[in-house]
Amino acid sequence: MSTERLISITVSGAELQAALDAAVQALAQPRELLDSVGAVLQANINIRFDTKTDPSGQRWAPISALTPQFYALTHNSKGQPRKPTKEGWASLRAGEQDATMPGTLLIRTGQLRNSLTRNSGDDFVDIGFNRATPGGKWQVAMLHEFGTQTQGGKQKMPRRGLLTADPQTGRLGGEDTADVLAEVDRFLTTLF
Repeated sequence: MSTERLISITVSGAELQAALDAAVQALAQPRELLDSVGAVLQANINIRFDTKTDPSGQRWAPISALTPQFYALTHNSKGQPRKPTKEGWASLRAGEQDATMPGTLLIRTGQLRNSLTRNSGDDFVDIGFNRATPGGKWQVAMLHEFGTQTQGGKQKMPRRGLLTADPQTGRLGGEDTADVLAEVDRFLTTLF
């Protein structure tokens, strides 16, 4: 096999050289691209709150019938947390607790959705939530991203994914992947 070059390209012209220099510089410090990728993913996550679907397009499981009753027991009529009474617990066990709860699935107060943040640099994009459970033991979004189980392995709260199609691998959903690739393509076309 010959190693002789069949084609040789020489760049000439200040305009083309300037475009190539700008492309190399933009790719050497791609903060603008990564911030745009983060903005696209953040917008997709916000849409999930409205559509009640995970990154794979699967509908979130509805809330348990007990959740509104538990909420009524642990919150006053203004939605502020309160310590439940013994009578309240008895009412819950007897199925007599009022089953009303403000808001919709994962948007009861808006605090989780409002805690969605993004940060980017030349070599990273971070997207996540900064809302913790009372006492700060757990990140609320993590509980929904993975779901929860009892110590015996029984599902307690179903997964309601916000960030990834598979939280074990960190794989993005198909639409997120397509949107990221489109954003990269858009960025590259602006360089020339």
